[in-house]
Amino acid sequence: ASCEIVDFVDLENEFRFLTAVRDDVTARDPTIRNPAITATAAVGASSSGVLLLSTVGLPVVEAIAAQALHSPQADLQVDCTRALAAILAGPGDTESIYHAVDHGILRKMLTLARAPFADSHLAGLAFLQAVAGTAWGRPILARYPGFLEYLLDRRTELAHAEKVAKFELVKRMLLPPRALLHDNDVILLQAFVRDGPFYVGNEAAVAVDLETVN
Repeated sequence: ASCEIVDFVDLENEFRFLTAVRDDVTARDPTIRNPAITATAAVGASSSGVLLLSTVGLPVVEAIAAQALHSPQADLQVDCTRALAAILAGPGDTESIYHAVDHGILRKMLTLARAPFADSHLAGLAFLQAVAGTAWGRPILARYPGFLEYLLDRRTELAHAEKVAKFELVKRMLLPPRALLHDNDVILLQAFVRDGPFYVGNEAAVAVDLETVN
């Protein structure tokens, strides 16, 4: 609620907030870096904040994305990925932010979403959910090689929270408009939703169906 009443444009104009945290988000000291990453994500919770992040704050977002992509520290990767997910899920037009950080980012997010570690796995799914929750993002995901196969493969999620997150991702992919989804893809996704998040069936059938329709 507090983010809704903060005018981030005034905050930036008066205090140069995003300029101040630009170096902090890549600081070696986690007591400096982590609050800066969290604060940047909070900026994206309002439409004025999204506007700032897509303009003067873009270098900060790009720095966070670079760490999500390349940091050898798993916990930092997770924190940065979740921050990006929060920003992309914010109100307003976040498409330009996505394209600014798209340097092989979907490949990385799908890798995280297949990771055996719950924190990484759920962070990757959170990012994919954020993109799938937008009208511009669903076509990007639909045409990405291997994404639909991943989406329909229930074997990639083992824990309860992971299954629920995958289920939410599938539901978002079915939101209109369903650009670039073939009719048979829609049928398979609808069947996934109908069966629920915890369905256990013949996983081999998914691969056969996908080979048939693609």
